[in-house]
Amino acid sequence: MRGNRSKSTQSHDSYVREEHSTLKVHVNSGRTLSFDLQDKGERAEWLRLAGNPTFQETITGLAVLNDRTLHTLPVPKGFIRIEFTADRVVDRKTGKTIGERLDCQADGVKVSEMVYYSKTPRVTRVDLLRVGRQVFRSKDD
Repeated sequence: MRGNRSKSTQSHDSYVREEHSTLKVHVNSGRTLSFDLQDKGERAEWLRLAGNPTFQETITGLAVLNDRTLHTLPVPKGFIRIEFTADRVVDRKTGKTIGERLDCQADGVKVSEMVYYSKTPRVTRVDLLRVGRQVFRSKDD
């Protein structure tokens, strides 16, 4: 847990980071909604809202605030159908939450941002995938 000591008096090794972050959902009204995905009630509320197509249309971006760093995934421009998802990532062996994943599928393209907890230095993985329907061409083309 973070203490009240100033940053200059804490050594890097003794600084214990919380394995915890906050999902920030920015909507077109200018509001920012916050969800703690570790809390069952807040996670259920986020999943309920994320499953609503009307709510999806209002999202302008997602962000994860972890260890004083804001990792963002804004709405991409020039796409017709855009859907955001976010959830925690659990280690299969230990059952412990190791991070959070933000996903945005825009038409046939998917951007995934994985924010890892308790990594030194901070680690974020970004994947860009084409997930649309595959088209096969004949050898004559």
